[in-house]
Amino acid sequence: MSESDWLEFFPSGTPVVALPNWASPRILIAADSIRGRWQRSAVFPAYRGIAKLRKILLRARACIDSSIRTAHGSWYLEEVLSRVDLQHLQPSAVIFGTPGPAQKITIQLTDENREAKAYLKFGVRQAARARLENEWRVLSHLPPNLAPRAIWHGPLANGFALLVEAVPGRPLRARLSPRRPVIEYLRRLPVERTTGDHPWLTQLWNASEMLRPTIEVLSTNPQPVVVGHGDFAPWNLVSYHAIITPIDWEYGSLKSFPGADFVYYILQVGALIRRWRPEIAARSASELVLKAGILKLSEREAFALVRLVAFDAWNKSLEDGQPSDNYLQRWRERVWKGSV
Repeated sequence: MSESDWLEFFPSGTPVVALPNWASPRILIAADSIRGRWQRSAVFPAYRGIAKLRKILLRARACIDSSIRTAHGSWYLEEVLSRVDLQHLQPSAVIFGTPGPAQKITIQLTDENREAKAYLKFGVRQAARARLENEWRVLSHLPPNLAPRAIWHGPLANGFALLVEAVPGRPLRARLSPRRPVIEYLRRLPVERTTGDHPWLTQLWNASEMLRPTIEVLSTNPQPVVVGHGDFAPWNLVSYHAIITPIDWEYGSLKSFPGADFVYYILQVGALIRRWRPEIAARSASELVLKAGILKLSEREAFALVRLVAFDAWNKSLEDGQPSDNYLQRWRERVWKGSV
C-alpha cells in the first residue's frame, strides 16, 4: 500500500506523524497535540533494554517532528464503525506488522478520553486474510472471559479486516518462567476428551516424516484436546488486576495440545529476550513444563513436546512467508531437529 492508502485509515484532515520516519514507518500517530503524540506513541513495541531506550527517544522525537502529513479523501473505517455503532471511536495509531505475505496493519481506536476501546486488524494478501479469518473463527467459539470479543469481520478497501474489543490492562513483563496467573489461565481453557489419535499430533505427523519418531513418544500417553493460542508470549498477554487475557489469536486452534502454549512462551522469551542458545532454552522449557504440572509427562515426553512446539512455530512462519534463514527460524530449526 502507498502512503496515501495508509493515511486513509484516519479521517480526512487529521495530521499524522510517522515513526521512525515516512520512508519506513512502523507506526503512524494522530498528531493533533504534543501531549497526544506522546501518549499515542506509547504503542511502539519494545521489550529488550536497548529497544526500550530507542522507544523513549522515538517518542520524544514524535513530539517535535515537523514532517506531518494530512489525511485526505475517504476514510476507510467510517462505514464499518457506523455499522457496529462505534462511530464515536477515532483512530489514534496505525501499527505495521512484520513485513511479508502475512503482514497486517493494526489500527488502535480510542474514545474521547483517549482510552483504547477497539482494534481493527487489516491485511491485503492471502496469508494475512487467512490468519484474520482464523482469529475470527477461534474467538467466536471462546467465552468472553478468556479472550477479546470479536465484533466484526469482512472485506475492507482492497483487503480483509477484523475488529476486536480492546482488553484493559498492560502486557506482561518478559520473564522466562510464566507466573501463577498465566498457569491458572491455561488451566481455565476448554478441555475436550478425545479417543484415538490426537488431532494436533496428527497434523504434525502429516507435516513432516522427520517428526514421526518424536510424535510416537507422545502418542503413548493420551492427552485431551485443548484450545491453544499459538502465539502465547508475554507481549500477547494482557494483565488486569492479576487476570490474564491473551490477545492476537491469529494462530489459535480449537484442537491444540496441553502445555504447547506454555512451552512456546518459554521458547519465545529464551530466543528473543534472553538470546539463549537453543539447547539451553529447550532444556529449560522441558524442565519448567514438568515443574508447572500442567500435564503429567516423563522427561522424554517433555522434551518431545518442546521439539514439536518448535517445529509448529517454525512451520507456521514458513507458511506466512518468513525466510528460513532468519535468526528465529534458524534457532527454532535447531530445536525441532534435535541438533541441540
